[in-house]
Amino acid sequence: MKAAAEAITALGNGNYGYYFPGSGSGWNLFTFTPFIWANGGDVLTGDGANQTATLDTTEVKEALAFYRELWESGVIPESAQTDDGTDILTMFAAGKIGMLANGSFAYSELTANYPDVNFGITPIPGKDGGSASFAGGDTIAITAATKNADAAWDFVAWATSQATQQDFIAAAGIVPIRPDAAPVDASANFQALVAAMAAGRTPKSTVYSELFEDPNGPWANLIHNSVFNGDIDAQAATAQADWTKILQAAQ
Repeated sequence: MKAAAEAITALGNGNYGYYFPGSGSGWNLFTFTPFIWANGGDVLTGDGANQTATLDTTEVKEALAFYRELWESGVIPESAQTDDGTDILTMFAAGKIGMLANGSFAYSELTANYPDVNFGITPIPGKDGGSASFAGGDTIAITAATKNADAAWDFVAWATSQATQQDFIAAAGIVPIRPDAAPVDASANFQALVAAMAAGRTPKSTVYSELFEDPNGPWANLIHNSVFNGDIDAQAATAQADWTKILQAAQ
C-alpha cells in the first residue's frame, strides 16, 4: 500500500497516494480502526461497566506508525492536517488522490455524481495479510414501553427480510444489511462492499460520543498528534489514561 502510494505521488502534478481527514474524529473511527483490527488488535475490551481502553497496545501503535510513515514519506497532502472530512471525496473524485478509506455511501455518490471516475474497492489491509472493515453505527430497536410491540416486531422483521433488503435497499444501490440480498449481477465494487459489511465490526460503549466523536477529545488527539507530530508511545499513553478516566467515570 505504501509502495503504491509513493508511486502515485511520484507522478507529480499535485497527485498524492493517500488521504485521510486528520482532524475528523468520527471519520477516523470509521476509517482508521480497521487498520488496528486487521492487525489483530482493538481499542476497547469488555462490555458495559467492565470496559477498558486498549489504546497503548502494540497493534494500535503499529497502525499509528503506519500512518506516520505515510505522512513522513510525503504521500499525504498538507491539507489532511486540518480536514474534518469535508474534502475527503472531492479530491479523490478530481483524480488527485490515489487511495483512501471511506464508507459505502461514497460508492453511491461516486457512481451517481462522478460516473467517469474509474475506481475499485478492497478491504482495509493489515500488516500481515489480514483485513477489516467498519460496519454499523445505526440501530433498530423496540422500546420496552411501546404499546405496539407486536406491530413493531412485524415491521422490524419485514424491514430486515431478504426480500425487502433486496427489492428496496439493494435495488436502490445501497448496501443491504444481509449478503443474501445482494443482486446476483451486482458489480464487483458492490459485491466487495457487501463482503466488507458482512465482516465489519463496530465499537460499542455507553460513552461512545465522549470516546470517539469529540473533535478535541483523546481519540482525535491520538491520531492527529501521532501522525503529524510523532512520539507515538507518549501519545498512546496519554490517550489511554484519558479514555480510562472517561470509562471509570461512567461505571
